[in-house]
Amino acid sequence: MLASLTKDRQKLDNLYAKISVVNETEMKAQWAKYLCVLTSGYLENSVRNIISDYAQNKATNPLANFIQKKVKSITNLKNTNIIDLLNSFDSEWGEKYKTNISDEQVDAINSIVANRHLIAHGRNVGITYISVKNYYDDIKPSVNLIYQIVNNEI
Repeated sequence: MLASLTKDRQKLDNLYAKISVVNETEMKAQWAKYLCVLTSGYLENSVRNIISDYAQNKATNPLANFIQKKVKSITNLKNTNIIDLLNSFDSEWGEKYKTNISDEQVDAINSIVANRHLIAHGRNVGITYISVKNYYDDIKPSVNLIYQIVNNEI
């Protein structure tokens, strides 16, 4: 696994652990919104880093630079967009992803992205610490899956 992915995951794991002991309901609800945004960012940054690392190791410098610039701007990584991105490199990647991702992981990805959009636009969301933590726990193996597919480990 890439060092940057491990570092980002550890920082987020530590924050989730710190927030888990907060007892005040309203405070924990506010933290849940923040954790939702960070979890969505973790997913996006992880996919960017995985693809950028692949390009750097497999492509010529000009092509790697092009790919790295393109993936810098990817956002809104709901499940269909992840599939599209993987298919844009290799249709086998997209198929492996669809075959190996669980329904719970798909729901977690889509829910985190949807809630992040609502939060960013000032909308009320009913996300709780427990739900965002469960989503995060499903997103972590999804990131591992993407890493394994891109690096031909699956």
